[in-house]
Amino acid sequence: MPKISAGCNTCRKRKKGCDMQRPSCGQCKKLSLQCGGYGRELKFIHTSSQPCKKSEVHAIPDKVVSCSNKLRKSSTVICNTTGQALTSHAESLSKSALVGSCPGLFLNIFLGNIGSNTENLSQSCFTGWMVTTSQSNYENPILRNALLALGLARVGKLSHDPRIVYKSQQFYSSALVQLYWRLNINSECLGDESLAGIMCLTLYEVIEGSPMRGLGWASHTDGATRLIKLQPNSSKWTDFKKKLFLGLRFFAVIRAIGSRHPVFLADPEWTCLPWLQAGNQHSHQLLQLLAAIPSILQEIDLIRDDHSSYLPVRVQEVSRKCCDLLENLSLWNISFQDGRGLLHWEMPSIISIKKGKEFTREHPLFSTCIHFLDTETAHLQMLYWTAQLLICNNLWLIYQFVSGQENRSWHKINEPIVNSLLDDSDGIPYRMPELPLPASELYMVAVNVARSLEYFLTPELMTIGVTMFAFPVTVSLGYFQYFGLPEAEWFDFVFERILNSSGIDVGGFLDAVANENSLCLVKI
Repeated sequence: MPKISAGCNTCRKRKKGCDMQRPSCGQCKKLSLQCGGYGRELKFIHTSSQPCKKSEVHAIPDKVVSCSNKLRKSSTVICNTTGQALTSHAESLSKSALVGSCPGLFLNIFLGNIGSNTENLSQSCFTGWMVTTSQSNYENPILRNALLALGLARVGKLSHDPRIVYKSQQFYSSALVQLYWRLNINSECLGDESLAGIMCLTLYEVIEGSPMRGLGWASHTDGATRLIKLQPNSSKWTDFKKKLFLGLRFFAVIRAIGSRHPVFLADPEWTCLPWLQAGNQHSHQLLQLLAAIPSILQEIDLIRDDHSSYLPVRVQEVSRKCCDLLENLSLWNISFQDGRGLLHWEMPSIISIKKGKEFTREHPLFSTCIHFLDTETAHLQMLYWTAQLLICNNLWLIYQFVSGQENRSWHKINEPIVNSLLDDSDGIPYRMPELPLPASELYMVAVNVARSLEYFLTPELMTIGVTMFAFPVTVSLGYFQYFGLPEAEWFDFVFERILNSSGIDVGGFLDAVANENSLCLVKI
């Protein structure tokens, strides 16, 4: 990952303060010095303090998939997805043939047989870079090896062949070596194909997973984000880089929410790019609103350490910011639905039907699922619901913390909290501001996220869908688990279905991110 230091190169060498004016800093102008600019030598930083054991990297299990919880016990993947014509010949594919058909592997195996969805996915700001990447110049070794790692991992999982899975791990390692080398020489690292390769490595961690997939996902996301930050002159960006930025922005915002620290993508310099304004307005506006969440979460965390008399004022302030953001989200949703007709509707749940009536009486399976107009609509609507749930529950938890009370039945009663620890000047107990959304509405928001997952369980959308719903699932599942609601079991059924259908261990990825010490949970 590139390491960034403040100040122009001349001031840094002189070890003097820099006012960061562009294109030349004021200090250099004042002293009639030649300003060295703000370009930086890129340095590769290995963030893992404990190297992987050799056995963890090279051992090939008897079965392709290993699971950690009770619903991921079976290590055998039963594949019933499309693309069997490709996978039946997996063993006969040579390395040269794979390299020659690299884009085809990426589209037909990693993305699935998306067919009529190709145009929809290529126009989406979230997935457009994936389709474009598969059509780019894959002579770049980072991108080529990353694409081969993705494609081969899918072939190996679908054909139950650990040798092919192991080969994909080798290509993944080769991509890391090439990335390290290019970062060190600092000549071609900023190329579009290299950036695309890093983003493909991020996808690899989500879908397939290295031995340290939680740290790997965060490191690749941070690295790609910093590379973009070093190139603020977006007027000279290629169309390919613009698509890469749109896709990376989603990963970067989710990463910032998880770490609960503000992201530079929320700054006006990055939200007001002319070509960005001319693109998909609804996607851009929603991501802009999501980018404001990390700073609010950071303020909420700071309240936990505040023992001063200003605490009630800070609580009121963060409550106001949450209400304002939720109001803007509501206005966005109205604009998003305006004039577009029916965007989503209910359909019978296939999972519930297959489980049977006796089973559904004992377990909290939903009888209906939510179907969407298209993939872009599904993704945006789930992000909207997730933002509502995340903001309100973080606000609710800080209310509980400040008041010294804990009520895990709040989702039923939704009563304002009386804070016996904070009194006003007249000695009257301080009453917390009411939450912007009632508890019953938040419960339905969490349910809507859960019922939306089935839309992505088709062979065409399952693989790409995992990258879309991983974040909403984290927040919705956390809500049900915190309040001890039985709906949490629904996610286990969905994860089991995905694992048996495609070999993708969604639960394993979420566990890896949550258990990685260097990462913070997306907590509610």
